[in-house]
Amino acid sequence: MISGANFLTSRFQSLNQRLTALNDSVNSRIGYSVTQINSYARQISSLNQSIVIAQSGNGQQPNDLLDQRDNWLRSLNQEIKASVVKQSDGSFSVFIGSGQPLVVGGQFFNMTTQMSATDPGSWT
Repeated sequence: MISGANFLTSRFQSLNQRLTALNDSVNSRIGYSVTQINSYARQISSLNQSIVIAQSGNGQQPNDLLDQRDNWLRSLNQEIKASVVKQSDGSFSVFIGSGQPLVVGGQFFNMTTQMSATDPGSWT
């Protein structure tokens, strides 16, 4: 019976180690994704500013800048589903989740991670 209990204890410890490793991996991936999303948002907002300036200067479409912004938006959508609204000045506003702003014109909002209130080992 003691041998069985020792085996069961060893098995539980092994499972705990595996679950901890999986949890750490998921938290790492979340942190990486948030870093990528913030980088994309920064690039999109910068391009929005450049596009507005270029269009107001000579009225021409800055096609290279528009293409770059479209590429950043595609990259962003590979990380997280985003909704895009074109503004009258040619800039884009980008929203995520249930409408939280990520980019509005030339301004971007950083996403952050925080420890879960219900599971201190996980990020939300």
